[in-house]
Parts: sequence; C-alpha cells; structure tokens
Amino acid sequence: MYKSVGSAVNFVLGVFIIFSVSASYGVDAEDEIRFDFEGSAQKWMIPDWAYYQGDHKAREVGISSDIASSGKGSLEIMCDFPGDVWAAALVEVQGDMDLSGYDGISVDIYLPGDAPKGLFAARLILTVGEGWFFTEMREAVPLKTGEWTKVWVSLDKGGEGRTAWKGRKEKRLYRNLDKVRKIAVRIEYDASPPHRMGPRYEGPVYIDNVVIK
Repeated sequence: MYKSVGSAVNFVLGVFIIFSVSASYGVDAEDEIRFDFEGSAQKWMIPDWAYYQGDHKAREVGISSDIASSGKGSLEIMCDFPGDVWAAALVEVQGDMDLSGYDGISVDIYLPGDAPKGLFAARLILTVGEGWFFTEMREAVPLKTGEWTKVWVSLDKGGEGRTAWKGRKEKRLYRNLDKVRKIAVRIEYDASPPHRMGPRYEGPVYIDNVVIK
C-alpha cells in the first residue's frame, strides 16, 4: 500500500516541531534519533532542486507497507535510472540538529531483486553550518539486490589520518556538528559507458531505520 507525502506547508511546520525536540539529543548519546517510517514519511522528501538536475532520477517518495527492515513501514523511493549514464536518487530531511554527541549515522536500504546487480551503491550526506556546507561519505557502500544493506558512517573525527568523509570538507563537518541542517541518503546507479553499462531500472528503492546514536 502506498501513500503520497504531505504538502510543503506541512513539511515546514512539522520540521520545526521534530527538530526542536531532537536538538537536545546531541548532549546525551544514549538518546538516539530514529526515523522508522511507521505510518509517516517523517518529513523526508526529494529536494526541489533534484527535479531539475539531469542526473537525479528520484520521481516520487512515500511510505510503503510492502517491506521493512523492522516494524511495518519503510520509505519508498520511485526511481527511473536510464542505465547508460551515472545517475542518483536523493532524499533528505531538513532541520537544525546538534549531533556533536553522537558516534555515527546508519540507514537500511533495500534494493529489489529485479534491479541490476553490481551497479548500485549508497552514501549518507550532511549539510552543516551557517554556510550550509555539503559533505558526503568518502566511500559509497555497494547495495545487494533482494536484501537489506546497512550503510553506516562515523561522526567521530578520530586521528589525523583518513576520515569517513570526502576530501578536506570533513574539517567543516567536525566544526559544525552542532549545526546540522540536512541529512540525505543518495542511491547511486554507477553506469558509465562504454565499460559500465546496465539495463534501465524503473522501480522502487526502500530505506528504513535512519538512526543517529
């Protein structure tokens, strides 16, 4: 069963309520933040800019009771990947969160069994700070068809070596973990001619249990 996401007005009003509560979680890592999509999309949406970006192929998002990694609901992203070029589907939630007391973020992603094998991967992305800096995972996690894949990324700076985040932008991330503006999940179909080609995939990808702890 499929239900469409609510209006943009409800999105704006709901985000304020959710993140006014969630902002205090950054102090105590025992208070995890969870998006489980049980009966609601919990303000996750396709950003407006993605509809006008040629390589972003998410068409519609809503809740589904067809499959879930736990509970009864998940977020269903309807996609249309052409298969002959790199393309992605991105969904995000926006608000003001203090994640400075957390170790990492995880999300469960289900790729149906009829999707092309070996070409799909996923990353978590954060937008942080007063300048709304965009920072993504350094390495995409391959997705397996017909099963759930857990994608996890650390929020711990660790040592001075290679971190979980791409390039030099991780410095902005660690300086601004108390001002996280957006959390996004990006599904990537890595088809690039002539050596990496795949069939077109027009269908759903599911995400569930976005957990920050």
